[in-house]
Amino acid sequence: KRLLCDPDEAAGRAILETVISGGNFGAHDDLNRHAANEGLFLRIIRKARLKARFLFSYPQEILWSPVFKTWQFVWRRIGIAR
Repeated sequence: KRLLCDPDEAAGRAILETVISGGNFGAHDDLNRHAANEGLFLRIIRKARLKARFLFSYPQEILWSPVFKTWQFVWRRIGIAR
């Protein structure tokens, strides 16, 4: 009655299964495993693969993520965050 939008049972189940199988912030997810000497490029690829499974369910969040990450990096570097 007070929800902003109608609940989507299929999307909720998909997210719940991902959270349960991946553990705390994806720490136990097989797609999130990385090598000890992983470089920046491989890290970006790994993160993109991790997010790709939600592309069709939440396209705006996934596609805007690189833009936000870039903005946040610049915001931190120029010192506005302090």
